[in-house]
Amino acid sequence: MRWLLSFVLTVGMGAALPLSAPATAHACSCAYEPNGPYITEQISRAAAAFTGTATGERTDGDTVYYEFDVHSVFTGDVGSTTVVSSSTQGSACGRGFTLGIEYLAFVSTHETKNAPWSIEACSATTTSTNAYTRDAAHTVYGPPHQPDPQTRPIGIDDIRPLWQKSLLIIAVVVLAAMLMHRWAIRGRHH
Repeated sequence: MRWLLSFVLTVGMGAALPLSAPATAHACSCAYEPNGPYITEQISRAAAAFTGTATGERTDGDTVYYEFDVHSVFTGDVGSTTVVSSSTQGSACGRGFTLGIEYLAFVSTHETKNAPWSIEACSATTTSTNAYTRDAAHTVYGPPHQPDPQTRPIGIDDIRPLWQKSLLIIAVVVLAAMLMHRWAIRGRHH
């Protein structure tokens, strides 16, 4: 029985450790200049680029999630609704959105925090009325198209907080340990 307790504590602590570790601090000095000289370079780094209206927001710790109704896609597998994560801290290059405003978003798959996309202040994202950025996106990616109907729309409620996934993993490990212990006891009695 002692080995089971040791096993459960070890696995539980190992699974909980990433949740208790402080986030890495970064200084943000690369904020996008909407009419700057490096627009093509900044735009070309995007994993996806789309125009969409910010329609929902949810904060979970140091991460904020924004839901977008997507109107057109320049590049990437983006459905009619998608979610973008960002840091809530400006010093970590976080970027916010005003609900109801249409944006031209250039997103990444780096540190998405369970969302399909992430965004930071270094991205070329701006309001969709910025003709200079829109023209640059058209130059880099060609004309935009409608969101892919084959790509499943993802809403803000589809994004689960990290602690829920960790809790599920811990529960599965504990259940497996209990079953192994039970089988071990049965083996000794037969």
